[in-house]
Amino acid sequence: MVRAFQARSFVPVALLLLVGLVARAPGWRQGLPEFFDEAQPLRQALKMWRPGGAVDWNPHFFVYPSLTFYFHLVIQWIQLQVGSVLGVYQGVADFLLEFETDPTLHALVGRLAVTGVDLATILGTVALGERLSKGAGLAAGLLVALAPNGIETSRALYAEAHLAAFTVWALERMVAHLRRGDAGSLMSGAALTGLAASSKYPGALLLLPLLGAALLAAAPMPLARRLARAASAGLVAALTFALTSPYVLLDWSAARSDLQVGAELARAGHLGHLGRTSADFYLLQMLRDPGAVVLALAVLAPFLVRRDALSRRAFAPLGLAVVPLLATVSLSSVIAPRYVVSVVPVLAVCAAVAATLLMARVPALSPRWRTLGAVLALSISIAPAAWSAFSQPKRDTRSAALAWCRRVLTDRDLVFCESGGPALLGSDRREAVQSSRVYRDASTEAQRRYLARRAFNQVSWPLFMHGDLQADAGSGGPPRWRTVIPEAVDFNAAFYDRRLIGLADYFITSSVVRSRYQADSTRFAVEVHAYDSLERDATLVARFVSDRAQSGPEIRIYRIDESARARWRANLGALDARWWLSTLPPDSPLQGAGSAEGADPSAPEPRRLLSDFHYRYVAPTIEHVTRGLLRAGRSSDAAPLERVSSFWETPLGPR
Repeated sequence: MVRAFQARSFVPVALLLLVGLVARAPGWRQGLPEFFDEAQPLRQALKMWRPGGAVDWNPHFFVYPSLTFYFHLVIQWIQLQVGSVLGVYQGVADFLLEFETDPTLHALVGRLAVTGVDLATILGTVALGERLSKGAGLAAGLLVALAPNGIETSRALYAEAHLAAFTVWALERMVAHLRRGDAGSLMSGAALTGLAASSKYPGALLLLPLLGAALLAAAPMPLARRLARAASAGLVAALTFALTSPYVLLDWSAARSDLQVGAELARAGHLGHLGRTSADFYLLQMLRDPGAVVLALAVLAPFLVRRDALSRRAFAPLGLAVVPLLATVSLSSVIAPRYVVSVVPVLAVCAAVAATLLMARVPALSPRWRTLGAVLALSISIAPAAWSAFSQPKRDTRSAALAWCRRVLTDRDLVFCESGGPALLGSDRREAVQSSRVYRDASTEAQRRYLARRAFNQVSWPLFMHGDLQADAGSGGPPRWRTVIPEAVDFNAAFYDRRLIGLADYFITSSVVRSRYQADSTRFAVEVHAYDSLERDATLVARFVSDRAQSGPEIRIYRIDESARARWRANLGALDARWWLSTLPPDSPLQGAGSAEGADPSAPEPRRLLSDFHYRYVAPTIEHVTRGLLRAGRSSDAAPLERVSSFWETPLGPR
């Protein structure tokens, strides 16, 4: 057992874990009973349940590997069993329907479970730091316990929390192998490497330090044996990945498609950061968390260690873990602070080692004071970010906007809501849930609770973030896919035509989307012009911004009256069935195919292609808006949209 866990270290380590727990506790109930987080692992686990208690072990979703899905599936199974004993649920259907009714308990249980993963990360950071330099583990562990990016990542239930835990423990085992050369530490490091990759694909980059540890171990052995151990370690990592994310391999066709989507996203980036590298973003992020002092000390660490080869080699796995991952995310076009969460414990360990070694150069200082000096240095580095995060209000602007909607909106008001808004329950969504088997199998009490939830005449406004948009030009045979919109984000303009957004009684914007369009007002001129028109012609009836009382995106709610609607119609004319064709970008293969000046739209292939494209990307929103207008009693406004749908449903079309 490493020195960090000797009896005399039990109390400081326990206090350190308590600090991590207390730092995360305020976030457990944040936003609830509304649940705004993406929380992909938790939501995917819920989708794997089947009525009657069966589980589909194939997640049918491979943008992430599967380990975190199975983790939350196990947690949900425990929640279901306990809830059944206590009479909270009368079966799986009740359990699933309750998430639609009030996700508080599901989110709270998930957050508590991932907090446990965070505590394992803190413990692993202590173990790794103490293995390298006495006192460094406690200092590094304190920084990880307080690092706001890691706290927010686990609260939001992202996969990076698991990646960080497996990364730091894998590195601890690799360093142990470098010092001892035993097979057990190497193979346990290999298994942890496989688990890291099964949490998130970039965890596979840990194969580099794993193989390095196998080849550089201190124990005397011939090169052939080292190579055999390295190969065995790689095999153990691969088998661990295969066992914990089996359907990535068993359902390879679907996995390959999702992996291609992920690769394209990394290349092109999200809306608002398209085609740009992210190095500057991540540098600024790390200058804040873990801070400039930690970064400087981490860089100095390899130069401060003793000159013997063993001490220098112990830092090799750390460098091979940090540099490739940072290079990968910096060269990609995706920006997300959570992507560097797994790097912070490693940087913290390096910085803490450097701090203790610098303190050791002062002969008068005892080991206890060296540890205290390292703690102080790392605390100074993280303090500004931690203070800012801990003093940030926990109330969310989206919750405030939702409360306003409940007070003001009527059941007939048609509301269009951008992504990142107050997440209103739409009538269409409630009808879909009511027609599902989960609802039919649920108890009467669970059904009653669900129906008691307020539903709105709401349409979630489309948002294409990345990739391309394809359609099938085939005619009943095998699909013949053709790219219609090379950059999907360019098609968002079709839905910001004022004749379309003017059909709403209320339009809700969110800075999550709005700021991304405004960041490139030339490319997204249509969207920005729509915002300007809302400011000029509609009435801003509510605005929710981050302040001392609440945090979150800026939410604006506009009331569109008949005079604004009529003004936009007069300027633009009626909404033609082909209106969205004008948004085809210049490099689209069908540019002009549906216009009088371009190719004949009645020609079979263009017609089939455009009809299929309409069915996939336009019709869902048109149908939702049409139903919303009918619920609002505005059948005259719904008639043009019905004609839009019927125009594309012809014998030449695939539908």
